[in-house]
Amino acid sequence: MTGWAAQGARFLAFGVVNTAVTYAIYCLLVFWLHPQLAYALVFALGIAIAYAGNALWVFRSGMRWSTALPYVALYLGQYVANALAVYLFMEHLGLGPRVALAAALVLVTPVSFLLNKALLGRAGRRDA
Repeated sequence: MTGWAAQGARFLAFGVVNTAVTYAIYCLLVFWLHPQLAYALVFALGIAIAYAGNALWVFRSGMRWSTALPYVALYLGQYVANALAVYLFMEHLGLGPRVALAAALVLVTPVSFLLNKALLGRAGRRDA
């Protein structure tokens, strides 16, 4: 498996681990915190984990300042998309906070892969 397929498989595998860890923390935090605050906290942790894993393992481009700051911006955009989806799913569809976040992740993840590939894949090609 090479190219898009290999990167896609690594992205999904790493994303599952990162999401499982941060989702588990989120599920605990919503016992004490508002769902949006709990999500913001675990999302910030997830950005750091995701940048390291995606840069070093998924796209093998290395970590550098020229991609770190745009990467944070990419994930802040993803945060807004997920937070809006969580709000809409809870307020308009009556979903609980755990199911609402899971549904939002299903919608936003494919877009995230494409944006990650555009940013980190480009950096890896420059280094080759």
